[in-house]
Amino acid sequence: MDCYDYFMDKSNFYYLDEKEDYERFIQILNYSPQNIAEPYKKEEKVIKTIKEIMDKYQLQGFEKKLENFESLSDIEKGELLYDIKETNKQTFAYFYQDFGLDKSKVSLRIKLYLLSLEFREFQDITHTLKIGIISCFPKNNSLLKKEILEKIQSGELRQDRDEIKNFINQKQFNDRERQLDNYLINLRTLLNEKKYSKLSDSLQQRIINQFNKIEQILQREGVK
Repeated sequence: MDCYDYFMDKSNFYYLDEKEDYERFIQILNYSPQNIAEPYKKEEKVIKTIKEIMDKYQLQGFEKKLENFESLSDIEKGELLYDIKETNKQTFAYFYQDFGLDKSKVSLRIKLYLLSLEFREFQDITHTLKIGIISCFPKNNSLLKKEILEKIQSGELRQDRDEIKNFINQKQFNDRERQLDNYLINLRTLLNEKKYSKLSDSLQQRIINQFNKIEQILQREGVK
């Protein structure tokens, strides 16, 4: 598999907020050395035809949308999957597996659809949200979800997982904690962009000395 094919295959990525992807990722990490020597082979999915699926799960009324599933938007996919789930929750997991979908892809699209229902006033935003950021939205905090959508709409927040998570974390901090978190974010940016190594040796050491002092304070206070 070349690089292009690898990155086009979304199953090579893991949404660690989703239980199924997290467990799959842990399985990969826990492979024994003997298994690591052999290339990982994913189980081949036997995808049923639309007619077979319609007959098996009694999904009359959904045939046209199922046939055109790939041409639907993520919200439309979420609406379709949600409606099918509501018809028979007991067999839903078997249905989407037969249809060739995994739990993570199904869950994210249903969440996006429900988000669009909860915040109809932000349809211009929810219809253009990147599917990968949906898992960042808090589950039981409508006020915070609304604020995130407002920030995205105004351009104050980008559709970036790390940026949204930092924003959510800071909402839980008091003013001093928020100030400290900003310092840490700036420091991480400095390291990620390779700017720290461009400083003079003496300046790098001065910064390290300051952090040594912070560590000593925390140790004296029994925090660390």
